[in-house]
Amino acid sequence: MASLLAAAWTTTAGWSGWLLARRALTPNSKGELEVACYLRCAPNGTSDDELIRVAGTTKRRSTE
Repeated sequence: MASLLAAAWTTTAGWSGWLLARRALTPNSKGELEVACYLRCAPNGTSDDELIRVAGTTKRRSTE
């Protein structure tokens, strides 16, 4: 399982903001372990599993 960091902050009433960061298990072609970051807002009470599932369905953008 990849490493996962989650941090939360308060947004509008009934919602929370989340920063999820996931580190790859295997190095990329440059030998680096990539880190993917996701900013998400979700209703209060949304489970970590649901946040992670939704983040995993997001289209990736390259920063290179």
